[in-house]
Amino acid sequence: MCTLLLVDDSPTQSCYLEFVLSSLGHEVHTQDSANLQPEELKPMAFDIALVSLLLANSNGFEIGLRLQNLGFERVAIVTMSPRSTDVQWTKALGLLGVLDAPNSLVNIRHQLQKMLQC
Repeated sequence: MCTLLLVDDSPTQSCYLEFVLSSLGHEVHTQDSANLQPEELKPMAFDIALVSLLLANSNGFEIGLRLQNLGFERVAIVTMSPRSTDVQWTKALGLLGVLDAPNSLVNIRHQLQKMLQC
């Protein structure tokens, strides 16, 4: 089981992802970008940070980079409509990868397993 930080501003998407990730056996902590205080988070408390690409109060790439600069070793972008440019930007910025959701449990599990071993 992994401990995940999920940053997402959409209550519907956040609820869906929390349900899916929890059903895969992970502990999920959710935050929205308006209330996110990255400096107060302990990077070692999380195995991975999953940041929604489209945020109401910020940009997922910006939040991802802030988390990475604060010591989060694994930061990935979550998108509901993956595009090749999302993958290119994620790689160019040194982030871990892109988790595309909605997707089947099998595919989400496989994507997460590729990102980390827990």
